[in-house]
Amino acid sequence: MKNQTVTMKELPLSERPYELLEAKGEAALTDAQLLAILLRTGSAGEKALDLSLRILSSIPTKGQSPLVALLQQPLTSLRSFKGVGRVKAIQIRALAELVRRASHQQAVPRLTVDSPAAIVQLYMEEMRYLTREVIKIVYFNAKMQLLGDRNLTQGTMNQSLISPREVFQSVWEMGAYAFILIHNHPSGNPEPSLNDILLTDQLKRAAKLMDIPMLDHLVLGNGKYYSFKEHQKMQ
Repeated sequence: MKNQTVTMKELPLSERPYELLEAKGEAALTDAQLLAILLRTGSAGEKALDLSLRILSSIPTKGQSPLVALLQQPLTSLRSFKGVGRVKAIQIRALAELVRRASHQQAVPRLTVDSPAAIVQLYMEEMRYLTREVIKIVYFNAKMQLLGDRNLTQGTMNQSLISPREVFQSVWEMGAYAFILIHNHPSGNPEPSLNDILLTDQLKRAAKLMDIPMLDHLVLGNGKYYSFKEHQKMQ
């Protein structure tokens, strides 16, 4: 009996997350209760709610909320938690992807190239907590409609290496008319470095020669951003 998995049905009615959600609505539940609904079962001798509480209380947050930190964890890290096997880890990663897609789809209808803040909203949650510097290119058609995006490179903790050839080759492959460059600063400070400024100048010159509009370069920090366009540095 000691090694049996404890199910949600074994909880008192007043503590069952399913019943609480039905009675009071999802906003009334704690993060742990919502996570318990997702996980459905606990581990050997541990209820799903206890497993959820243990995960959220022990996950490395690095200044984030435990829930945000959880949704940032890769499969290998999730499976390192006792009681989280292959299926539970996949369920959490699927939830994280749904959250990311919902955030993108909510922002896209309001997205305009003239509004760096709207573009930032689309990518901030995806990139603000990354522990490595990632350079992303965002593509637009001639009507300035979003076509998609692609990660070009992932650097070390402090820098990424990228060549103009990589940038423009990806633009041609996408069949895009224009592009925006985005990258994150793991430090949380979005102020551009000297390398960021030099890269932007290099790409601007190449873009003009190739008649491919470079619309902006956005640097994302932790909830903050720097737009080269807003600072009149894209002319």
